[in-house]
Amino acid sequence: MRNGARRIKIFIAVIFIFMGSVFGFVIPGIITANKAVCTQEETAVIVDIREKMGDDMMMYSPVYEVEVDGETKTLSSNAYSSSKPNIGDVVTIMLNPDNTDQFYVPGGVEDFIASVFSAVGYVFLGVGFVLMFVRKR
Repeated sequence: MRNGARRIKIFIAVIFIFMGSVFGFVIPGIITANKAVCTQEETAVIVDIREKMGDDMMMYSPVYEVEVDGETKTLSSNAYSSSKPNIGDVVTIMLNPDNTDQFYVPGGVEDFIASVFSAVGYVFLGVGFVLMFVRKR
């Protein structure tokens, strides 16, 4: 392989490795950062459902009610899903004990999104390393 073509191949490999690192580690880390600080397990009830129109389907986001230290709080997130939750369903949520407005739902949409970004990142990493280290015979 000519020197110029080899440099282009390495440059493309570095881009794939960089994108793989961002998609595979950075973005999922940001999405799931709540897990580190949300250590207080509580039981919440879905009391309402927010709706918004997606590209071609309705998207739903549950509104939770939870009792914390004798006070009833209403919590919602910006995570929407195409599956409609049921009002009255009881779910486990994890709260930040220092800021009870910060929470996540174990196994919720955020976990799925983080998994998808991780998978895409690992594919990018794999392609990048193949481009970097596999030589034409």
